[in-house]
Amino acid sequence: MREKGKMTDANALAVSTRREGKRRSRLLDPTTCSILAAIGMFGGLLSIAFGLFCAILDGIVANDTVFEQVSVALLMSGIPLMLIGSAFADAVKPRGETPIADTNRSRKTGTN
Repeated sequence: MREKGKMTDANALAVSTRREGKRRSRLLDPTTCSILAAIGMFGGLLSIAFGLFCAILDGIVANDTVFEQVSVALLMSGIPLMLIGSAFADAVKPRGETPIADTNRSRKTGTN
């Protein structure tokens, strides 16, 4: 039998998950998420635009490897930046809005 007061592995995992959730929600408040989303999405768009600009300059300027390397790096980093920005944008919850999981639960049980 289990002694009173001892934690099982499942209980320890649940407690650590709750702590991580609180820490995450404290660090990633809506203001931080919206700033990171803006940096990610606009940074990704600018990265793609400057990458294309450098690729065009690489085609115009002969015997230059700098524009080629910079354009490849900018074009490759643009899409991941936009994806990270959209992930942060999805994490932003407007004030007063309940999470989707809570609204689904209240529909099933008929309570608000």
